[in-house]
Amino acid sequence: MRKTPPRYIEIAQYLEDSIQQGDYPIGQRLPTEAMLCSQYEISRFTARNALSLLEEKGLIQRTQGRGSVVISLNTSMFKGAWSSIDELLEHASTVRTQVNAISKVTADFDLAHKLGVEINQELIQIEGVRYKYEGGKENPICTLRIWILAEFSGILEELPKLKGSIAGLLENKFGKRSASVEQTVSACIINSQEAQTLNVKEGDAALYLLRKFVDDNNGVYEVSESILPASRFNYQMRLIRN
Repeated sequence: MRKTPPRYIEIAQYLEDSIQQGDYPIGQRLPTEAMLCSQYEISRFTARNALSLLEEKGLIQRTQGRGSVVISLNTSMFKGAWSSIDELLEHASTVRTQVNAISKVTADFDLAHKLGVEINQELIQIEGVRYKYEGGKENPICTLRIWILAEFSGILEELPKLKGSIAGLLENKFGKRSASVEQTVSACIINSQEAQTLNVKEGDAALYLLRKFVDDNNGVYEVSESILPASRFNYQMRLIRN
């Protein structure tokens, strides 16, 4: 079974929903950390992390002496850094994946090299778009292409009603658990088809994300690639001194 998301993520989602519903319009202050602690019976640390998450999404601005002020209703900024695999998988539960095409493919040399699988490996290719609800409507975040091993075809019937990630579905249905996730990020340019799908201009800057889900035996069993307009992607990294 999937783990319950960290409490700070739940609190951040409650506040984000309230912002989108108009409870906190632009320019209004959110409850203070102390007020959140009292309202949700959480620690100061949890309240601070929840507000930090909203700040990372570009929803609020936190200033000493002024508190947390709502500055935007736009939450389509895609976060590219997580502290754990569980947090990465939990992110998928906040967006909707629309599956547009499913096909069976056999990995040739180039595809096998790209995905990190054996040549002639039988795969299922899933193509779609991810959306996030904001401002009373759904907005496209990124195009998506996923490859899974053909032996996991049993999940295909569940894709139309998928809530969460395919990696989470594989774990629930087959017990296939990620020991690690390898992510590569590179720059690219939006093509005409992607521009139409994502409501941006052809030729706009974008980021290409390739993620490989690796099991305990160091085998790749799922790979995803996403194209995200640069304006909808935010990558953060924190370095800690030893």
